[in-house]
Amino acid sequence: MLKTIEDMPTTINNIYQEYFKPSYWILSNAHITHDIQFGREVKGVKFVTIASEAFGYANPLMAKIDGVRGRFFSKRLHRAIVRYITDNGRSWLTKELLKLRCGVSVDIPDYVTLTKHTTGEHVGRFDKFKPEELISIISMLEEYPSGMVSTPGLKYLVRRLDGTPHPLNPGATAVAWPSAGYIEFMESAFKDGITKYTQRLILHEKAHFLWHYLFDEQLKADWIELGGWFQEGDRWFTTKQTEFVSAYAHGENPNEDMAESISYYIVNPNKLRSRSPAKYEFIQNRVMHGTRYISKIREDLTFEVYNLYPDYIYPGKMVKNSLRPHS
Repeated sequence: MLKTIEDMPTTINNIYQEYFKPSYWILSNAHITHDIQFGREVKGVKFVTIASEAFGYANPLMAKIDGVRGRFFSKRLHRAIVRYITDNGRSWLTKELLKLRCGVSVDIPDYVTLTKHTTGEHVGRFDKFKPEELISIISMLEEYPSGMVSTPGLKYLVRRLDGTPHPLNPGATAVAWPSAGYIEFMESAFKDGITKYTQRLILHEKAHFLWHYLFDEQLKADWIELGGWFQEGDRWFTTKQTEFVSAYAHGENPNEDMAESISYYIVNPNKLRSRSPAKYEFIQNRVMHGTRYISKIREDLTFEVYNLYPDYIYPGKMVKNSLRPHS
């Protein structure tokens, strides 16, 4: 746990040591939402309860998965510590951590200048991110391999006012503007809380900056060939029907297909692997450079099935048929 705290950016660490009160930590075997609880203070000492589940694979170890040897670890402990240091996203340290670790800011100096070549709007159309939204954004951006946590070109994140649809695409929950250097989120991205959809959405929008700034032309060409994509005028089409992780990935273009595939590769790798093993391997080897994500289920939510044979129930035997003429 101390090593995880020490691994935070130096500035954050110095501020944390200077301003945070003494704390008393309790390790619990119970399941805790977000793996950590804190806030109660006794005589100036903050009491913190952290779940033992957060320490599972927190220390990287060498493991062999599907015959491939590599480091196996979880970021659950890191996410819990981020919550503590940022006071569940309410502290101003949240913005500092976002800048230092992810290279992005939510403090926009001038919305008119930022949106000049996109939607052309002023500050009155936007609002501040809520604490839980910032925590979710930091957690998801941190899920990328270390060399991709901070992405060239991505400078700002903005959030629209509650109930305000996007002026150009009213149905959108988020829009990435790689040429303008920012991602904007609508209230609808967070209206049901921080769900798997929200997590994939954050990863998806960031992936557009990877496509725009990091992927070379050969990688893009190989992905286009793999997806059977071809272009007619301004529209993209594909010769394939089934090897897509979502209908949206299939109906748009190779850029959206890649963004959707990367988001599922991180949040729901089994689904991408089942839909398209070739795309799963492409992202694993060409984009993530071997970094793999594994879905794990809490042991207390699993059960053993003893009867593995199906039950067949046949209809009863027909013994009589009576036909009556219609009047």
